[in-house]
Amino acid sequence: MTRYIKLYEDYQRDIAKNSDETSHTWTQIRDAIQTKIPFVIITFKNSESYNSALDSDLMEDDFIKQTAAISHDGKLLDYPSVFMILDDDVRFKNKIPQIFEKYKVKNLILGKKGEEYIDYYYEDGSTSPAGNEVVSSISKDDMENDEHFKIGSTYYKFIDFEG
Repeated sequence: MTRYIKLYEDYQRDIAKNSDETSHTWTQIRDAIQTKIPFVIITFKNSESYNSALDSDLMEDDFIKQTAAISHDGKLLDYPSVFMILDDDVRFKNKIPQIFEKYKVKNLILGKKGEEYIDYYYEDGSTSPAGNEVVSSISKDDMENDEHFKIGSTYYKFIDFEG
């Protein structure tokens, strides 16, 4: 019987893909958002599309698994979601149409390097501002039934803050 040795990088990737929790923390997400480092949040319509993306080259960068709570008919429903810190937001922005084409994506949020506002991108090609600040809590009640994200025990959402 032939046995193969798996590279450590492949092993780590398999662990991250198959586990609900990654080794990442809310602090890493918050710091990326607040320091205006390029990032993307992709929220998938279903777990099949989410799993397909996890197996693809889309996730060759480091990613953080999370849940998105999005309003549907007045109720918040949970959707699988990922947060990725990007090297280059301009290059990633060019991939957005293909991502919507290839996967069943509810929406995508792109934070651009140094930009104050982050933007929602939708399947029909439209965009809208998502806000310029992030608030977080360990209590879901603090989200006031607004759409939000959850990583570990932390809930967070984007707001428009007038300075």
